[in-house]
Amino acid sequence: MDVSAAVLYEQGMIRYALLLILLLAACGSLNAQTISPRETKHYLGQRVTVAGRVEEFREISGEAFLDMGGHYPAEPFTVFCAPETKISRKTLATFEGKQIAVTGKIEIYGKRPEIILTSLDQISLK
Repeated sequence: MDVSAAVLYEQGMIRYALLLILLLAACGSLNAQTISPRETKHYLGQRVTVAGRVEEFREISGEAFLDMGGHYPAEPFTVFCAPETKISRKTLATFEGKQIAVTGKIEIYGKRPEIILTSLDQISLK
């Protein structure tokens, strides 16, 4: 191998290593931090996983709510599912009384933190 080929090979390996580092960093940022329902007020605007017991399932005018950390109206955190979301309310009701983990961006509605559920892929049983 001549000198110019060796230099090109070395530059290619450096680029490959940098790309690998960037990909690994991106994958690490996709993993959401796991917190309790009571901690959610400290994570507004952040993507996290909230783990805890669903104390209550409620449905009002097509809107579905999974209350965690307490019963309505004293729950510290809610998973909200809008009427237009095509997630079965019967399926959501099965989470009542179970330990779950839900991942999403913490938003505030009124004075309470919530995650807006758009897919069942956001929830897993624990």
